[in-house]
Amino acid sequence: MADIETLVAEIEELADGEARQKARAVVRALLDLHRAGLAGVLDALRRSGGDAAVVDVAREDAVSGLLLLHGLHPVGAEARARSALASVGPALRAMKASVEILGVAGDVLRVRVQGPGPALRGATTAVEEALCAAAPDLFVETETAPASAPEAIVPVGRLLARAAARRDGESERCELCGAAIHARHDHLVDPRARELKCACGACATLFAATGDGRWKRVPRRAELLADFRLTEDAWGALGIPIDLAFFYRSSTADRVLAFYPGPAGATESLLSLDAWSRMEADNPKLRELATDVEALLVRRSRGDRECYRVSIDECYALVGHLRRHWRGLSGGAEAWTRIGAFFDDLKRGGQVAVA
Repeated sequence: MADIETLVAEIEELADGEARQKARAVVRALLDLHRAGLAGVLDALRRSGGDAAVVDVAREDAVSGLLLLHGLHPVGAEARARSALASVGPALRAMKASVEILGVAGDVLRVRVQGPGPALRGATTAVEEALCAAAPDLFVETETAPASAPEAIVPVGRLLARAAARRDGESERCELCGAAIHARHDHLVDPRARELKCACGACATLFAATGDGRWKRVPRRAELLADFRLTEDAWGALGIPIDLAFFYRSSTADRVLAFYPGPAGATESLLSLDAWSRMEADNPKLRELATDVEALLVRRSRGDRECYRVSIDECYALVGHLRRHWRGLSGGAEAWTRIGAFFDDLKRGGQVAVA
């Protein structure tokens, strides 16, 4: 895998654009050949051992990842999700928590995690990680509710930050093939689902090169916009209720979207297009934001403001910070301390780490 990553990185660094395109075409052709070969192997297994033999082979992590990559996994996504939830059942019961499937519509799975307040965060994390490992081809929407007040449902949205909110000490793995990856690794974003995946260099290039448009490779960027113009009136016109937000141009929505992070994840704000257009006129560099993969990140404090052009995964990392550490209505001292550390990392130009 390391050799593949090295070769893929060298292809992407080729100065000759035509050579890069030909190399990518070779990759796509190899993927097609690979898929056809795997399909033939599965057919042979079925003939000799039946469906049970195919399912048994698919239990191997490496094989499962390859089958998911090519859309050939013999077990449906919903069945894999239900099996994953059953596997975390004992751990949830130990926390006096539970999980319930609310519904499945197409490739979207809705679940509700319920339990006592102190255990709810850990239970939700366990559920999301199990689903992420077993059914990465599903888009998961999670709701949580304290056991004492089941009517108080708090939607936390799609798993925007699940790749960024790893616990300390956990080994990182590619969410597409299962290979071990370094702390500084690539990310792929699915613009339609607003979902981020950790990826090894090989998968990042292969998936982005498939041509189906589902996945986009996220470039690494953290650039301070020191001369950014943002008046109080301009900020007020954007309609953001807190002094922290990010903005990016969405290909699926065909407009600029605004989000502000909070305890439930990322909350979308109805953005005035006129207000954004005025801010764009004051700051022409905003027109350079790469669609779906780059964002404007703004923090305001005591009349000062910090504005950054960042890769979208940095915004998801910030969402992960707040989902893990926000307390009460105002967030609490710990959350804001971590936000400060997050922006300190941006200033230093390093990749933000989520604790």
